[in-house]
Amino acid sequence: MVAVTQLPLTNSHQPQPHSAPGRWRPQRAGILNIWRYYDETFTFHNGRLLLRGQNGTGKSKALELLLPFLFDANLRPNRLSTFGGSERTMHWNLMGEGTQGKTRVGYVWMEFAKPHPDTGELKWFTCGARLQASVHTSTVHPDYFTTSQRIDPHTGLSLVNESGQPLTRQALTDALHGQGEMHASAADYRTTVRQTLFDGMTEQRYEALITALLQLRQPKLSERLDPSLLSALLSRALPPLGHGEITELAEGFERLDRQREQLKQLDEEVTAATHIATQQRGYTQRVLRAAAATLISATTDMDNYTRTARESADNLHQATTKHTEGTERLNELRQREQELEGAIEGLIDSDDYKKGKELDRLRRRTEEAQATARTCVRTPPRSRTPPPLIPGRQPALPTRPTSMPTTCAPSSTTPSKQHAEPAWNPSASKPRPPSPPPPTRPPPLTGSAVSALCCGAPRPHAATRSTRSTQQSTPTNTPYATAPAPRATWTAPAAA
Repeated sequence: MVAVTQLPLTNSHQPQPHSAPGRWRPQRAGILNIWRYYDETFTFHNGRLLLRGQNGTGKSKALELLLPFLFDANLRPNRLSTFGGSERTMHWNLMGEGTQGKTRVGYVWMEFAKPHPDTGELKWFTCGARLQASVHTSTVHPDYFTTSQRIDPHTGLSLVNESGQPLTRQALTDALHGQGEMHASAADYRTTVRQTLFDGMTEQRYEALITALLQLRQPKLSERLDPSLLSALLSRALPPLGHGEITELAEGFERLDRQREQLKQLDEEVTAATHIATQQRGYTQRVLRAAAATLISATTDMDNYTRTARESADNLHQATTKHTEGTERLNELRQREQELEGAIEGLIDSDDYKKGKELDRLRRRTEEAQATARTCVRTPPRSRTPPPLIPGRQPALPTRPTSMPTTCAPSSTTPSKQHAEPAWNPSASKPRPPSPPPPTRPPPLTGSAVSALCCGAPRPHAATRSTRSTQQSTPTNTPYATAPAPRATWTAPAAA
């Protein structure tokens, strides 16, 4: 007999942890004395079982004997076969080739576990079938049982006697007494399994679930996959909807219809708004362009005005600074003017200034007299003969006239033109008399001399004038002598 490989577990008697508390999950399954299985136990890993082996090792046969047979208790060949055929019946599985004897008894079973919601302690449920066949008949007599015991020859329910033979129906009934039940019919067994493992599931849903298992257990399912049939099977396997759920779904569909209409209306509004936005965008761009040009022009003007204002502020600051400096300078000049005016008034009121003023008046008269003297030249009569020179005697000096000739008058014209010398006649017997020397003009007064006059200091040219007067008063040996111009005399005031 070929062994079947299953998923390994560290302890086959302890259920593995699961992630769905409150649900029954398969833990173990077994086949005893059916087909080529003598006593085989399959252990599930987290509610899943993986069968691996070569063709003909019994992978499909294990599915035929376990699921969904232990759920629906139906011995029809098309329900047992994974290919849906009717060639291999349960009678053939028991009394087929290689079987010795006229009668054969076998067992198939499956063990489920569920944790208690309060304590977490595991609760067990085992369902199985006792199958008996004979060479005298073509049918199989099944006995279905359910128990809360685990299949274990040492601590639980044992399906074989001490000699290793499968239990008879009576022996099984005795072993289940108080901890299990032998069901009188397949329908009774099916109802117990449905109510225990699938609490709250209706018969219709349960039948749809078994049909889905039959379709999904087919070998090479992907090669003959019918999506529509599979969808229909899975849909029928789903739980039916209640009236409240149907009402909620109907209302949801109505809401979807209303939302569809609203979306359609919104799409139309969006289209219209997009068209308006396109038109408005062009108008807005033109308006913004014009406003931007105005803004740029205003910004340029503002920059120009700002620059002009900055320059004006600088000029104003400079003008203010100059005005302040000019005001300060003006105040200083005004103060200096007041001081000078006070000094001038003091000088005007002083005796020295009055004397200097009188001196100035006299000096002007003197200058006028000198000018008159230069323009007026006394000419002696031609018939007058100079007196002869007597050796040892000084010639007599001419007397100074008491008054100016009537023919000489002050004039503003040039002396050489107004009083030119008379032309000399070469035919005359007398030689031409020599021209008199030009009158000597006193040197002008300098600033130091004026200061000396104003301050009462002695005149610096007094000695010089006295010497010049003496020299002029000395008689010359010329036959004609001109009278010196009258000159004003000035006496220096006593030093203060």
